[in-house]
Amino acid sequence: MHQTESTMDECRSLARTGSIEGTVVSANFQGAGRGRFQRLWLSPSGENIQASILLRPTITQLPYLNMAAALAASNTATEVTGHHSEIKWPNDVQLAGKKLCGILIESEISG
Repeated sequence: MHQTESTMDECRSLARTGSIEGTVVSANFQGAGRGRFQRLWLSPSGENIQASILLRPTITQLPYLNMAAALAASNTATEVTGHHSEIKWPNDVQLAGKKLCGILIESEISG
């Protein structure tokens, strides 16, 4: 997708219409991206990966999802680059002291 208001909102809409777990929504630019506490999050077009991934965890898995995502991103960054990465809790991964990624989890329970 070239542009969207929010990959998270697009992903939520797909989830509500039955899209499968693992569906990825990405965009070169999002006009209304958000971070923690609904803060506006913008980045220049084409400079960052802006993506949301649809997961369907069980209610017992949900509390651990942020920790698992941060550990997976940090371990992958270290393995790929050969440099130590760090988790800046609760939702950032840093490499060489600079933010590599932010993790935002929003949930909606149905059924």
